[in-house]
Amino acid sequence: KPIPLGYESLSLDSMPPKIKRCISFYSHSIKDKNIITSISLLLSALDLASGEFDLEPTVKHCVNCNHKTTLNTGIATKFEFAMVEISGYSRGEFKKIWKLRNSIFHGFFEITAENVRELYEQRKTISITFIKTIKHLLQLKENELPLETGTLLNPDAAITVEYFIPE
Repeated sequence: KPIPLGYESLSLDSMPPKIKRCISFYSHSIKDKNIITSISLLLSALDLASGEFDLEPTVKHCVNCNHKTTLNTGIATKFEFAMVEISGYSRGEFKKIWKLRNSIFHGFFEITAENVRELYEQRKTISITFIKTIKHLLQLKENELPLETGTLLNPDAAITVEYFIPE
């Protein structure tokens, strides 16, 4: 759910702390020349941002005793929501990025000559998802900055842009 801000202008100083941390991770990912480090920072930014979604918990019923168990939504469900519902990617694309995330975060990813080109495409997908997620959380329109092109922004532009909510 979008964060109600109630500000006439929105700068990094006026953003909620978790959103600032997300943008900081994003900014560092832009600057980093190592593709794995860049993707790791982007994934961290998207993890934090998608964690802000307040999704309905899942309720499971036991068919034998009719006991109800409520399961809160985890980060995988929120990450999928950001990729599929907010950004318009397929569930298959989500699974591919989620697998990449887990392999990097759990230390079993190896960069090879065969997968390096795909890594750059995946970084673009994660970047677009992050930008759309942040814009959704901050209630910014699609045509407002930052643009959703997937082109990594100049780091200084990512840090110093101020967003103005139309009157």
